[in-house]
Amino acid sequence: MEFKGIITDVIETSGISKRTGGNFTAYKIRMEEKDSQYPNSICLDLFGDKLQYKVGQEGTATFYTEATLSEDKSKMYGKNKLKEIKIKADAF
Repeated sequence: MEFKGIITDVIETSGISKRTGGNFTAYKIRMEEKDSQYPNSICLDLFGDKLQYKVGQEGTATFYTEATLSEDKSKMYGKNKLKEIKIKADAF
């Protein structure tokens, strides 16, 4: 899937993995459509990579969605996992 817009917010989270015991870094990136009367926005998850995107950059995000159920199947969770953002050349 693709979403075109501007990066408006980036939140970084880091910690220690319960599973492996190693350090991890994860990011939530918010993008918003440009030049729309009622702009849509999306929150994208990026895990483990070094962040190469900055607030204010314009581009096209490629991502996939993932839905999971809790063990007792009483709750459902959804994520938009970022593959890449192709930054527009004249964005900066």
